[in-house]
Amino acid sequence: MHVSVHSVKPEVQARLTGNPKSLANIFKAMERAGREGVRVDVNTVINSENAGHLSLNVRVLAGRFPFLRHFVWNNLDPMMNRASLNPALVPKLRAFEVELHRAMSWLGAAGLNFRVERVPLCFMSDFPHRSTETRKLVKDESREIYFLDEKGLRRQGRSAWTYEKPARCGECPLDPVCAGLYQMGVYYSPEELCPVFTSAESVRAAVRGDAA
Repeated sequence: MHVSVHSVKPEVQARLTGNPKSLANIFKAMERAGREGVRVDVNTVINSENAGHLSLNVRVLAGRFPFLRHFVWNNLDPMMNRASLNPALVPKLRAFEVELHRAMSWLGAAGLNFRVERVPLCFMSDFPHRSTETRKLVKDESREIYFLDEKGLRRQGRSAWTYEKPARCGECPLDPVCAGLYQMGVYYSPEELCPVFTSAESVRAAVRGDAA
């Protein structure tokens, strides 16, 4: 079972979901799932309202629900209907960089698994091998999704995992395994990106050696 918890602060979760009882209801559902032995994974959309407390979220959730084993962060997709109507929710990459690192470090030390989507590798610090897009690029993975509308069955390959990049990315050793910046120049600024000094081969090796 996947649950979306964007903030362990009730007022923030309420604003983001439009439901004052959202967090309380989710906690009740998670408690019941835990009693029944149901696997629960936590999804969090990174946005301007929770960018400053991502590590608090995981500490509170893992402490309250010790059966949790897997967390996923998705950087906000501004093309989704609700997000497109409220562009103020789109976070600056710098705004969540430190908190994301703290959250990933805490989960790693606790032996818990996690993935991150739509975040360029220059903002993944010590954990580029936990990028969903990078893992798919390294493993050359694809997937099939059946949509219930006119799109029907679609197969997503490499093009689904790569976005735009500015020229400076060509100077970065991680360029071959980095997906780039989603909605570059529209909602997210390429000016925030900068080359790092980690080798692409070390990331490939970490992905292949990571069974999580």
